[in-house]
Amino acid sequence: MRIRNRKLTLPLLGGILFLVVLTADLWATTVERNGRQILVDGAPFTIKGVVYSPVPIGIDPETTPPYGDYFTSDHSAIYDRDLPLLRQMGVNTIRIMGWNNEADHSDFLDKAYNGGIDPIYVIVTFWMGPPLYTDISTPSARIKIKSDFRAMVAAHKNHPAILMWSIGNELNAPWMYGDRLDDLFRLINEMADEAHQEEGTNYHPVITPLVDSDLINTISVYDASMNFLDAWGVNVYRGQSFGTLFDEYQAVSSKPLVILEFGIDAYDNQHNDEYENIGLPYQAIYVHDLWKEIEANRDVCSGGVIMAYSDEWWKGKFSTDTGCPDNDPSFHSKCGYATAAHPDGYANEEWWGIMRSLDNGDAPDIMEPREIYYTLQYLWRGIAECPSYIFFGETLTCTIDTPGEMDTYIFTADANDRVMIAMAVTSGGLDPQIRLYGPDGKIVCSASYWPGGSTEIYDCSLPSAGTYTLLVNDDGDTETGDYTIYLRLATPGVLEVTPAEGFVSSGFMYGPFAPGSKTYTIRNTGDEPLDWMVSNMQNWITLSATAGTLTAGASRTITVSINTNANSLSPGIYNDTITFTNVTNGMGNTTRSVELTVRDPNQAILLPLGTSQAIYAQIAPPLLFETLIPDGVSDFFLFVQKNTAWSGTLEIYKEGNLVKSATTWDDSLVHIPSPAAGSYITKVSGSGSGVIRALSALPELTLGEWTVGTIYRSYGSAWYQLYVPEGQSLLSVAVETIGL
Repeated sequence: MRIRNRKLTLPLLGGILFLVVLTADLWATTVERNGRQILVDGAPFTIKGVVYSPVPIGIDPETTPPYGDYFTSDHSAIYDRDLPLLRQMGVNTIRIMGWNNEADHSDFLDKAYNGGIDPIYVIVTFWMGPPLYTDISTPSARIKIKSDFRAMVAAHKNHPAILMWSIGNELNAPWMYGDRLDDLFRLINEMADEAHQEEGTNYHPVITPLVDSDLINTISVYDASMNFLDAWGVNVYRGQSFGTLFDEYQAVSSKPLVILEFGIDAYDNQHNDEYENIGLPYQAIYVHDLWKEIEANRDVCSGGVIMAYSDEWWKGKFSTDTGCPDNDPSFHSKCGYATAAHPDGYANEEWWGIMRSLDNGDAPDIMEPREIYYTLQYLWRGIAECPSYIFFGETLTCTIDTPGEMDTYIFTADANDRVMIAMAVTSGGLDPQIRLYGPDGKIVCSASYWPGGSTEIYDCSLPSAGTYTLLVNDDGDTETGDYTIYLRLATPGVLEVTPAEGFVSSGFMYGPFAPGSKTYTIRNTGDEPLDWMVSNMQNWITLSATAGTLTAGASRTITVSINTNANSLSPGIYNDTITFTNVTNGMGNTTRSVELTVRDPNQAILLPLGTSQAIYAQIAPPLLFETLIPDGVSDFFLFVQKNTAWSGTLEIYKEGNLVKSATTWDDSLVHIPSPAAGSYITKVSGSGSGVIRALSALPELTLGEWTVGTIYRSYGSAWYQLYVPEGQSLLSVAVETIGL
């Protein structure tokens, strides 16, 4: 059995690393803001970036030349080492922190742009802060700062590798200019204006990164005045999620948002080793989840820049913890600071690298990818080399390249969790086999299928909390091919009830009541069976079923009916509650209300002009309807359209006097022209069912146009009125029917 190792493939020529370099074009890349989006050459651009500060082991860039600027041809061996690694990871942007404004960076920028083939764009930082620029308030100091910034812009403004200009880093922090925010943001806006003026209409966006302290309020206060600043940058370290950042930001600014720093370090301070060496690769796991949130909020956020490309052995000097500071940049110390945002409760300053830095003597340090490298490679490039960690709800597309190869994936779970794992072959002749091992190394579940196709561990109960290992291979160790692997947490049985509304019925004393029933569908939307129960309290309700079992995905109907006990109810409004219970675990428990209105047969039902009411099968005693006619009504029409065989009488009274009546087996229309204002009572007696309507005008037929109407039964009728203009000598009426 051979377990695949992580591999990084780079082109070699004569044993020497070969870097493709083409001469840069003579014109700048067009980078512009369009609403909340960043466009590169007219297309929306998502920043997939890293903070790139490749300071060699043993160097403190704050005290030793070139002071962090390893982007000149004198240091080409460093970026010649890194640019291919960055491209293969899927990086399209690097954020540069140390940049000598007077140095020549053309060689570095040319190689980053690579002639437009898989270009890596550059966010260049103009470094400012005390003590370099202590005064930001006086006119002379501000002129000096703006002049220096404009000179930096002028030096490389036409290079196609430039993506943005970044002003400082966390300048709003208390240790920077946090006590002078009004002066600071006015200055930043003026600096952005200087850059725009220097570049003309095809200027690059200007951004400034803020520390995550009173962040949203700060942006809210200053956003409207920052008319030249093109985008807000934020450095956010909140743990495994950005929380409410995107919603809060969207409410206060319409500028693009870029996360200019995020992530966690690679070192487990509690166990004195890297996370991935002793258990779960939390650095990769956190970045995976954070990037997914960035992707999900592309309408607000234009991408992110991960902290950082490589370990920075010089940063231990900033810690004041026990045994710190570490002032030796040749020693990889654990110094840092406490934080609840990291799984071990501590941030180790010198261990943030996507790349593990290894001392290589006088030659450039060796860059060794950590697991986060492959996670980002999968997220940013979607290549077949899958990360070793698989997340619940995630489908990975991977490859078994050689016979006998076995791919491994790990995930963390709790005791008694139930998981579902599916493997499907997408190409080749694989006979899929999957085996799941527990934290103790013992096999928990397995599945295989022969020959070819797919296999699934449908419902596997996990015995303990910890890290589980999933092994995937060809059952005979002879075939190769592509496959997908999917992991999800099996959910307990969940009861779903539809529709969501309650049951409302009404009728006269002694019945009948309409509607007489309502049907609900209960469904198990989980992965495990559930026992259910349906109950109510009132004896005038009948349930078609009261208990049972639903397997995963199964459903059935429950009919709630008004029974004959309702016929003995006095006039009034009656209520009941139908309770749907998931007896197994309570998930999805819910209720539906029932409201029954029993009407007094001697009390008229309001039937305003323009409305209708139902009439029921046995009209004994008669139904009474009241219609109020206001002043100025020229016609009062009252008609019945039946949907069952019916014989009946319509009688219309005003002030106790019969005004008009009609007795018929067919649909009936009664017309009272120029009715006096007041209350009219209509009495409907007989048998049958249908609809009664009160109108001040019949539906109108328009000459030359079709009108759609309904006749409810054989020998039924529909009435319309038609206005014929003077002088019309001929009138033709055409009728087309469907189902008559």
